[in-house]
Amino acid sequence: MEGFAQMNLETTKISLAEQCYEHIRKLILDGEIEAGSRFNEKELIERVGFGRTPVREALARLDMEGIIQTMPRAGYVLSKIDLAAIEDHFLVWRFVGPKIVRKAAENITEDEKSLLERYSRDMYAGTELDEWLRVSAIIFDILTEATQSPNLTYINRRLSCQMHRIYGLYFRSEHGERWLRDQSDFFLRGDWTADPELAELQMKAAIRHAYIEIREMIAAAED
Repeated sequence: MEGFAQMNLETTKISLAEQCYEHIRKLILDGEIEAGSRFNEKELIERVGFGRTPVREALARLDMEGIIQTMPRAGYVLSKIDLAAIEDHFLVWRFVGPKIVRKAAENITEDEKSLLERYSRDMYAGTELDEWLRVSAIIFDILTEATQSPNLTYINRRLSCQMHRIYGLYFRSEHGERWLRDQSDFFLRGDWTADPELAELQMKAAIRHAYIEIREMIAAAED
């Protein structure tokens, strides 16, 4: 009985920390916490309505993901999307993204493929930035699930918040909108699963293309 109670307590603790993380993450992605702004633990506890422990755990996770920076005795600051952040993100994503597509091409089920094509059609037809971001995140969640790889699922989850912020800037541009529609078309063609190695190479080229354009866009903004 004692062991069962301890297990329930631990499950609740993890659940609260996850809920708190998602809440703070949404505030960041919705722009309610601005890049470069400072905040402290007490302010965030009052804002999100969670206790000190789940807030502290959520902040530690966001710090580990590079979304926020811990300032000793000065609280936290939401990291800016600058050239250094772009380099850090794509250093990992240029390898992980293509690998997810390859493993998905090897293992995807017909149900997953149908779902992927449905959301790709939604993304292709969409016109609103928030909808593009929401659907693109769902598409990569489907792909990651299809890989059947816990490691790739974990890495994708770790990168997803920063990726959402970076691509949110990119999709506001004409280049980003065109890139988005090209990727929708890639999954709508349906033949990407026939040759997993080719699918990996095509995604690698697409991510490289996005990286170059995003880097140029951020560099121009910093000048």
